Amino acid sequence: SLDAREAVQESYFPTILACLGVGFVIGSCPLALLGLAWWIAESTTLSVWAASLIVAGGGLIFAIGLLFFAWRGYRSSLALLGRSRSEFRSNLQWIKNLLSKKHRRRWPF
Repeated sequence: SLDAREAVQESYFPTILACLGVGFVIGSCPLALLGLAWWIAESTTLSVWAASLIVAGGGLIFAIGLLFFAWRGYRSSLALLGRSRSEFRSNLQWIKNLLSKKHRRRWPF
């Protein structure tokens, strides 16, 4: 308990820095995509809207790829909890059997 409390206190400042970093990344991504679309439009014969659609499609494909790999990672990490899940089910069944009517004591009153 003391170690957990100390770990939380030590991770307070890094958590704030991580949140600020994530905020800046989220704010910078649309600007980067817009700049990329503008650069494509300027360096080719494409119009700005066509370059924007191409960049948006590429960003969408990239995001889908990231989400796919995140989903696979979560699925494999949740599969590791299968043993705990089955143990929890057996413990719950044991408690239900213990509390069922056939195992209750018959009190004389």
